[in-house]
Amino acid sequence: MLAVLCDFQDRSPRAVIRYILDRLQVLTEGTPARFRDYLKMLEILSSNRNLYEVVKEEQTMLSEVLITELPSYGLGMERGMERGMERGEQLMLSRLLQKRFGPLPPRIQARLEAASTTELEAWAEQVLDGLSLEQIFPDA
Repeated sequence: MLAVLCDFQDRSPRAVIRYILDRLQVLTEGTPARFRDYLKMLEILSSNRNLYEVVKEEQTMLSEVLITELPSYGLGMERGMERGMERGEQLMLSRLLQKRFGPLPPRIQARLEAASTTELEAWAEQVLDGLSLEQIFPDA
């Protein structure tokens, strides 16, 4: 912790702060409360050398890196991508249906919003061949 007050010699302040944060992370692994306590101390001590902003920037970068390394981040990202693609399919199908058949009744719009990817794909294939909304959505 006191390393922030030492002479950095030929090393840049940013590199020293990054090294201190990396070491703190290793030394406090599994104890986030201790890590936060040490960060508070580092912030206070760094203000003595006008390095407070560097510490805050490095903390921000560290937290961004740590978040992206979490397994749940990958799972959430994957689910978000799937949901985004599904939503895109819904919007595209809705636009195609409106272009072909005019404004969609609320019951059809609700079906599109609740549909699975498989249903959306099946309906999309029928857009060009279907003569009416009732033919594409017989049970709606």
